[in-house]
Amino acid sequence: MKQLTINIADNKFEVFLEFIKTLDDVKAEDGEEKALEELQNSLIQVKRRKENSPSNRPMTSSTSYNVIPTPDFNK
Repeated sequence: MKQLTINIADNKFEVFLEFIKTLDDVKAEDGEEKALEELQNSLIQVKRRKENSPSNRPMTSSTSYNVIPTPDFNK
């Protein structure tokens, strides 16, 4: 199966879409609906990644950090 993307003037879109739907073996998808669905899926993925980021995880005793002492210049 092949896919085709075309640009059509807004004032001709509805007529063209109705014509395309009359053809056999042609499936016309609403690009705006598909784009909205993809955007929603992307936002869900971002939310999940943010929830799992290290800054949102509680610190555990197994976590170790290298602490560099600051010099005391008052001595």
